[in-house]
Amino acid sequence: MTLKDSKTVIVFNRTVAALCVLLFLFGAYTSLQTKTEFSLKQFYPSDHPLLLEEEKIAQLFKIEKNLSVIVLLQTKDKTSWLENKNFNDLNNLTTAFQKNEKLKSAISIANLQGAQDSGEQLDVGPLFENLAADKRKSIANSHPFVKPHLLARNESSTLLVLNLLPTSPLEVNKYTESLKDYFKTEFAGYDVSIGGLSVLQADMSYLLKKELFRSVFIGLILFILGLLVIYKKPIAVFSVLTTLVFVNVVILGFLAWFKIPLNVLLSTLPVLISLQVISLVIHIQGHHNKSTRIWLTYQDLFWENLLAVLISGVGFLFLKTSSSQLIQNYGVIVALSSFAAWFLTHLVYWPVSSVFSNTYFRSWLVRPAYWSLWSLRHRKKVLVSGLFVFFLGGYSITKVNWNARALDDLPEHQNTRKTTEFMDKNFGGTMDMNFVVHRPKKKNDWNHARSIKKLDLALNKIKQITAVGSVLSVNDFYKSLANPNQQKNRLPASNADVSEKNFLFSLGQQNPIESHVSKDKKDLLIKVRYQDVPSDQIQKTTLQIVSVLKKYFPEANVTSSGFAEQFHTMNQEISKDLVFNFWHAIVLAGLILVIAFKSWRFAILACLPNLLPPLVLMIWLNYQQVSLKPTVAIIFSIAIGLAFANTVYVIGRIIKLQKMRPNAKNYLPLKRALLEEGNPCLLATLLIVLGFVVFLFSYFGVNRLFGQYMILSVVTALIGDLIFMPSFLQQFKKYFISATILFFVFPNVSEAQTTAVEILKKSQSMLSSKDDSATIKMKIIEADGSSKDRELTFKRKFADKKNQTIVKILRPTDQRGAGFLNVVDDGSEQQWIYLPSSKQVRRFVSKNKQEGVLGSELSPQDLDLATIQSSTAKLLKKEKSGASEVALIEVTSKANQTAYSKAIVWVHLGQFVPLRIDFYDAKGQVQKRIDFQNYVKINQVQRAQKVVIKNMKNKRSTELSLSSMKVNSGLKDDVFTQRALSKD
Repeated sequence: MTLKDSKTVIVFNRTVAALCVLLFLFGAYTSLQTKTEFSLKQFYPSDHPLLLEEEKIAQLFKIEKNLSVIVLLQTKDKTSWLENKNFNDLNNLTTAFQKNEKLKSAISIANLQGAQDSGEQLDVGPLFENLAADKRKSIANSHPFVKPHLLARNESSTLLVLNLLPTSPLEVNKYTESLKDYFKTEFAGYDVSIGGLSVLQADMSYLLKKELFRSVFIGLILFILGLLVIYKKPIAVFSVLTTLVFVNVVILGFLAWFKIPLNVLLSTLPVLISLQVISLVIHIQGHHNKSTRIWLTYQDLFWENLLAVLISGVGFLFLKTSSSQLIQNYGVIVALSSFAAWFLTHLVYWPVSSVFSNTYFRSWLVRPAYWSLWSLRHRKKVLVSGLFVFFLGGYSITKVNWNARALDDLPEHQNTRKTTEFMDKNFGGTMDMNFVVHRPKKKNDWNHARSIKKLDLALNKIKQITAVGSVLSVNDFYKSLANPNQQKNRLPASNADVSEKNFLFSLGQQNPIESHVSKDKKDLLIKVRYQDVPSDQIQKTTLQIVSVLKKYFPEANVTSSGFAEQFHTMNQEISKDLVFNFWHAIVLAGLILVIAFKSWRFAILACLPNLLPPLVLMIWLNYQQVSLKPTVAIIFSIAIGLAFANTVYVIGRIIKLQKMRPNAKNYLPLKRALLEEGNPCLLATLLIVLGFVVFLFSYFGVNRLFGQYMILSVVTALIGDLIFMPSFLQQFKKYFISATILFFVFPNVSEAQTTAVEILKKSQSMLSSKDDSATIKMKIIEADGSSKDRELTFKRKFADKKNQTIVKILRPTDQRGAGFLNVVDDGSEQQWIYLPSSKQVRRFVSKNKQEGVLGSELSPQDLDLATIQSSTAKLLKKEKSGASEVALIEVTSKANQTAYSKAIVWVHLGQFVPLRIDFYDAKGQVQKRIDFQNYVKINQVQRAQKVVIKNMKNKRSTELSLSSMKVNSGLKDDVFTQRALSKD
């Protein structure tokens, strides 16, 4: 299939458009089924020792995990729930919920089971049934299970615990919403709010879905505003928006199709995809506006765009090394989505480009970025500042604040969080912690009264620790059986008394002693609830409790596990891995760039400025003393991937410019690269900043922090790439010039092509010079055999970044004195022409480098070594040509560098000079042949005295005969001026 065939192009375009429509419809339908999830345990590694210990404890003590909805009930007049009216209303409410088939159980003080020993009889059943208010208050003040577990100290707040049957977070959220409606109508006389970790997690799952659509909407508004600044005509914005919507819908649709729910991390995916899509589209449009051929544009940018995607994906793929399955999945999904976005963007923009053809940028974007040269003039100040950042960042690493709170990730003003925080403060804490005291010796087991008494002393000490909200142990059950006429809350007085009480508990449907003492009586479970305090206090409290237990039971083995320890310990471990191991991502990116740039020095240079974002983040985190959690620490990996994008474009531009001047020694086009890439990099950064501004409007505090620190990171990366890196490169220029000579004379050649490289490099060394001058006789032979002659003088000087050429015509006589001056200074080309008749020097602009010089068959690009030597070379064969051996080397041009598809160069293997060059067209046929004859050595430089150019298509040819040749004669710059051009 040839794209030049208009019918084929139309069919191809329609096929691509139809495929895009089908993909969009699929994505739109399936994305409506997108699910979200949230869990405070979402970052936990499944095989962590703490989780295994928790499972072991659950099996040992037969602990049942309940999915609970906790209803907080408060009297509006602050009266006690133990008063008759309030208590009766609560009793009726609890009874109604007990009849609900969706619930396993409903528990409140109204149906709290207990036992009362009056001495003559043992009463078992609801603790407060048929009791007067004053009697209820008396029992509530002494009974261990009432305050603070179900009733607050001031008695105006109480809890109704609804244990649900196993269900999904979405169903929990629906049930919670139905409860709110129920209480508004049926329990309007009281203040009702709903909380608890299960409800909180279900509520957050709902908010995540809401957050997703919110971020997409706000993101679109911000991107539209940003894009209006870029384009000359507003209609061009739709080319980006169409691509943006298509790619997001398709990717989210496939996530839903694979049943991948969006969590607090994946809620960032639409923005990350959008940033990548916009960057790709803008780069495509920049090239497409020049070539107007979308297929050639795709060819030009294929590897460049793919490398940008690959490097940005490295930071995400590095997350695969995390111990957290959630973070691993996030890294893989975002990395795969990045490659999908790359493919889908190219797919959909093909038909989009035919609809929106006028996508020209505003003039300021194509102007040279002179502002970027500031760093070169002040490089020492920049380097000193950079060194200061490196030292301060290194110091800040030792001062990181790891002390987070569990509820900090949740929206501050969310009712569920407020309710849960109230429960945490007034109902004995929300952070569960279990301690197991193992006493292996029979004489010390937990069936002895003396062990129970010592335990009580230890528990009293534990209850005095600041962060401890409540403590529950076997002692509380023994105290609940105490005779109120005897000593208050009396413990078993003897071993027989312990056995008797254990027997009484065994008569019930569920024996609570079995949930606190193991079957062999060697293990005791103590249930502690911490209040939601920072990590360091949690860890300190755990150590204090273990210390107390070891003091009273020195021979015992004390182990612990629970949500309080799991949340803080594992989050800290994961955060430290993400923070301190981000350098793995830099190393991996560096290895990729070594291959891409074919220079380890430039790869190291690319990595250097990308150390600045994590170090600046460290400094800022230390200054603000922000608690570092996985949701914040993950920024370090993401920032690495985004930061390298500008690095690739800046260094890539330097490399491309060097390819254009392979003969130049000590050539490092840093200024030109900055002038060309400064504004696009600035634009890309501004768009990325706009993307992360979306997170500043998030419901989640952690997402707002994410947005703030990503903006800081991206801006720092821009400073690193356009200020610090150029300063460093300019200061240590000589090290990278040698890297250029070594790697970039023929940079696109693989190891298998080493022989071709060596031959071409040797040939280059035989032909290179600082200046040339000669008299040239030109004979132009037409297809019919007729000819015309010209004679001219030719002078050329090549030094550093400047290439100067002047040509003066000697014959025919009517054109004598006419001249042409060409100056290429740091990649900027200027041309002048002098006509004797007008006695004026005028600027001359030629847009077609394929036109023959002075009507000949020799075009400027035929002998353009930069074009040849920046291409891919391959040795085809070696053969005899007369008495000499020659090498045939195939040179394949990069797209849009030349009109020729390839060239085959014959190189003499004795003298290492080119004997012939055949240029091929797109169909693989020889279009032009150039023969070099009669070489002579001048000042150790080889020069052909005759050059014959034959056009195999139109049968025209040109013969050049060179005489009076001088090489490296020391031509001065004043030879190449407009004044010199006008002189005879």
